[in-house]
Amino acid sequence: MIRIVTLNTNRYTYDIRDAAASSITVRELIDELERNYNEDDKIVFSNDNGYTYGYVTEDRLQEHNVKTSEEEEFEEKMEELNDELINIKEEYEHVPAYEEDEAMSEKTYLEYRANLFKGYGITEEEYNKHYSK
Repeated sequence: MIRIVTLNTNRYTYDIRDAAASSITVRELIDELERNYNEDDKIVFSNDNGYTYGYVTEDRLQEHNVKTSEEEEFEEKMEELNDELINIKEEYEHVPAYEEDEAMSEKTYLEYRANLFKGYGITEEEYNKHYSK
């Protein structure tokens, strides 16, 4: 008789980060296997409550480097800030077509720019570092 260890899989999330948040670490899996199973036991995946099974081989292991939600949110904020900085710079550099239109002063431009950084909670150094990549 052979002993088979099943990893009972589920499909609870559509985001890999959400699944990882509820998952165990590699170390915890190794510890669990060493504590409770023999090194010659086979491992299979059990899908759909045992309706189908899948095998585990070395070539089935994959690594995924995924941005955290916080990193994605930061990048989105950076993109929004960048768009606003571009818009305000275009407005500053715009030459009025009519005499009654006033050009934006450098002082006003720098104030708007500083307020954008403050409003987004991002320093100019963080911004420059992000866009120097």
